[in-house]
Amino acid sequence: DALNYAAQVEEIRKKHIEANDLTDPAELLSGFTKKDKLIPVITLCICFDKAKWDAPRSLYEMFGKVDPRIRQYVDDYKLNLITPSEIKDFGKFTSELGLLLEFIQYSDDKKRMSDIMETRKEYRSVDVRTVDLINTYTAANISTKAADEEGRVNMCTAFKEIREDARAEGRAEGHTEGRAEERAEIIDYIKKQQASGVSPEQILQSIIKMPNKKTRTRQRRK
Repeated sequence: DALNYAAQVEEIRKKHIEANDLTDPAELLSGFTKKDKLIPVITLCICFDKAKWDAPRSLYEMFGKVDPRIRQYVDDYKLNLITPSEIKDFGKFTSELGLLLEFIQYSDDKKRMSDIMETRKEYRSVDVRTVDLINTYTAANISTKAADEEGRVNMCTAFKEIREDARAEGRAEGHTEGRAEERAEIIDYIKKQQASGVSPEQILQSIIKMPNKKTRTRQRRK
């Protein structure tokens, strides 16, 4: 705030020097007249984390025990905080900051995020830079390769592709784990048969006739 106000005063001073319109000694010294006014400055702090904010929100809250006689002369500075966990309506934002904060807030809830994207048309055309920020803060890994000539991405389509890839990867991992489990069962079966004195030929024939895991699963269901 102080830096901005100082810059405003300096800009006004320069204009007076260029116009050479100051005659009062005090005004010449300060470069500021009684008619000059400053523009109010509002400083915002944006939290890019879905966790609930539990830190101080003012200078007073950062103090320890202060004598009231001293405290009355100390100015307090309030933190104007914007944090995703306290926003009730992300649709009120007029910029893509709302999309970024909304995605951060619901990044762990894929079902809800999908539902939001289906109802909010804003996600159908998002600036590449906003998508990059979303990826940075949530590790969403949304591709920007399909961006149009204006550098905008249809996040609805991109998000669906990520979920489909995740499902396919999960199925592949499940299949691999299933085969490893089946091999372990066969090895255990062979060891038990050998311990019982069964010949290798008989063990091999038994294994050949054994149903695979999918067949066993269907048999149990029946």
